[in-house]
Amino acid sequence: MEIEVSDKIDDVIRANPEALRVFSDFGIDTCCGAQRSLREGAEDASVDAEELMTALRSL
Repeated sequence: MEIEVSDKIDDVIRANPEALRVFSDFGIDTCCGAQRSLREGAEDASVDAEELMTALRSL
């Protein structure tokens, strides 16, 4: 799965469970916020979306 910033957090986790660690490292809500896009999750956690994407794509 190629990951895009518009993908939902939950979809990324389903495709690659190791993504949970990345989300945890970045402080991104994977429970109540899992239906948000990666961009929205990054904004809510005040992290750079590109840094998050780089970390996720490295899995």
